[in-house]
Amino acid sequence: MTFIRATNDWLSALLKILGILLAVAAVFYLGLSIWGNVAEARAALQPPPDPSKATYEFHTITGQIFLAKDYQTVSEGKYVLNGYYYFKGNKWVYNKGELPLDGKYWGEIEIKRRLPNG
Repeated sequence: MTFIRATNDWLSALLKILGILLAVAAVFYLGLSIWGNVAEARAALQPPPDPSKATYEFHTITGQIFLAKDYQTVSEGKYVLNGYYYFKGNKWVYNKGELPLDGKYWGEIEIKRRLPNG
């Protein structure tokens, strides 16, 4: 067997092993990707909290009403709602993000404490 033929056989075997390892890694990555997307979709399918359980109502001078279970006071007249409902059309719509309420933009903000059942 010549040196070139031995090198060719050795490289051929190495490339076959690398190809098999690449295919296994691709299948593993695909499986993890699908599992991650299913877990994310399952988390997204959880229903939003019930608006009747919101603890606070925020009324702005512009006529908008926001419901929130929790909020932070940044300074006088500035609040941040952590997950809130707003009225759109004829129903309450939930947004799980943060909403900064500032009297400079929203006008005077009135906070009302709600009863447990709304």
